[in-house]
Amino acid sequence: MSLRLTNDIREQISLAVLRHRFSAEVNELMALRAGLADDIYNDFYRKADRDKIDALPDGWLPKSTSVSAKFGEHGSGYSQIEFTGRFTGMLNKLRPQPHKTINEVARRVLIKHQHTCWKVYEAGHKLSIRHDKLRDAVSDLESRVRVCEKQIEQALNSVTTAAALVKAWPEVAPFVAAIIPEERKAVALPVAALNEALKLPVKKAA
Repeated sequence: MSLRLTNDIREQISLAVLRHRFSAEVNELMALRAGLADDIYNDFYRKADRDKIDALPDGWLPKSTSVSAKFGEHGSGYSQIEFTGRFTGMLNKLRPQPHKTINEVARRVLIKHQHTCWKVYEAGHKLSIRHDKLRDAVSDLESRVRVCEKQIEQALNSVTTAAALVKAWPEVAPFVAAIIPEERKAVALPVAALNEALKLPVKKAA
């Protein structure tokens, strides 16, 4: 593993180590986000309304891949949560099997609810409480990921080759091996037999 570490290789190793550490937590938070989005949709569109919406022919109503709601009366922004619970940015890269496409979930909405806030929930509402707890959990995870990412970056930047990295940090070897193809060991050539068969050495090549 005498291969030099490029910035691209360093990034791949860093992501692999971070994914090993945090993918289970990311997956758990995605499931919680998906559950919250589903419950918000079912709270906003009650069962009688959903039955009417679902009974309409295809194409009569637009579909949305996320819910849009405001939690608490302070602030002007609102949250959009995908029905899949998917994240964007670094946490999306750290989910299990990041290269596997997540099947999109889209649900019917009224036209007037497209691209706008559906509802404002009071701070004490049970969905607001769930949203805030989940938001804090995501923020905490992002903070811990950033700390670890910085530490890994310092370790990777302290060496210039894969061999030096594995020597300095043996525990990272499986991640390095998964990214950098193992170098073939030099095969001992049967020099003596070759020389005899080819009548070597010679003073001058023909």
